[in-house]
Amino acid sequence: MKLKLFIIVFVVLMFGVTALSGQNSQGQWGQVRDSSGRVPVNQSSRLEVLNQGQIFFDLNLINKTSVLYMGNTPVFTFNVRVVKDNRRGARNSGQEYVLRGNTNQRVIIDEGQGVVFLKIKKRNGGVKKLIISRISAQRLPNRMIRYHMNDNVNLAINLNHNNGALSSTVAFKGVPIFVMATNYAMYQGRQNMNVLKFKGNSSGEFYFNRKNQTLYYKSQKSDGVWTKVRSIRK
Repeated sequence: MKLKLFIIVFVVLMFGVTALSGQNSQGQWGQVRDSSGRVPVNQSSRLEVLNQGQIFFDLNLINKTSVLYMGNTPVFTFNVRVVKDNRRGARNSGQEYVLRGNTNQRVIIDEGQGVVFLKIKKRNGGVKKLIISRISAQRLPNRMIRYHMNDNVNLAINLNHNNGALSSTVAFKGVPIFVMATNYAMYQGRQNMNVLKFKGNSSGEFYFNRKNQTLYYKSQKSDGVWTKVRSIRK
């Protein structure tokens, strides 16, 4: 009788351990795979753009907004504040356009100086000027100005994985500029864990193919590969 009771208890305990193990494995990101066997992103990484292609700001002087284009795709819309330089004798004095996104960092376009720059707070409380790129201006109809970024801005996309949630931050020269919503692209009603979709607050979106390490875009006007990236784990 005691032996029979011992066997029953042992079987019940083993069943419980097996069930718990199965639940844990289902709850871990690294154990879930799509039909291709690709596992989800399970840690943060930095995607360094190897060839940035065309990056420019379209500034609308009427509604005080500016849209950032990456690879001819409208990615993010900034609010714009116009600041006049009234310093006496200032060289190339004029107006600065201060672009505000969804981080504390401001992007400043100074057409007079021909640069886009950031103001970076220093540890001692001061501020330093970090030039991102030289620019060239192109006047467009309806009080629009297009500012082309002429230099390599060391563009990177910081992919953040926190408790199963994904987000991405676009950075110029290592400085975070704005945050994008990030998730897996859908294919035939299912998540394709080989492809991530990035979406800012503008009409465009672009995608990251994890297998061949490329960024590509889809829009009503055109589709295509934008650039290759190098993925570095944080």
